[in-house]
Amino acid sequence: MRIVILATEPSGDFLGSKLIKNLKKNKKVVISGVGGEQMKAAGFQSWVQINQFNAIGIFEVLIRILKFLKLFKFIQRKILDFNPDILITIDSPSFSYRIVKRLQILRNKTKFIHYVAPTVWAWKSYRAKIFSELYDQMFTLFDFEPKYFRRSKTLNPILFK
Repeated sequence: MRIVILATEPSGDFLGSKLIKNLKKNKKVVISGVGGEQMKAAGFQSWVQINQFNAIGIFEVLIRILKFLKLFKFIQRKILDFNPDILITIDSPSFSYRIVKRLQILRNKTKFIHYVAPTVWAWKSYRAKIFSELYDQMFTLFDFEPKYFRRSKTLNPILFK
């Protein structure tokens, strides 16, 4: 089984490391993607260092927009070449849904999973519909989150404890 995990933030790196440790119990799994030091310590090969995604505020993002676009295209190509059975995005909702949206051509072969629900109850409620259309499964962290995603399409979120 081939799995891609994308974690572009330190919190995602932490959650991803726990996930990788559990997935690695199956000796037939190959995992690659984007992660940080904690995921690497769990036996993960990262294509890109997560510190390349650090940006604070809109001004810093605008200054580095070309770099981010190149990173995005590079990661997209790596995923297509890797040809995963499962693609797991962790947090980073703006990045995650954009990359998964671009990779829908893999829909017949690849399962799309998102870990850590975007905060649709606080703002950007439209994201619930977007995520339910792009992902096959979502793992949420809080008891109250699944109801926001069940309203949209057929996504059946699972509370991850």
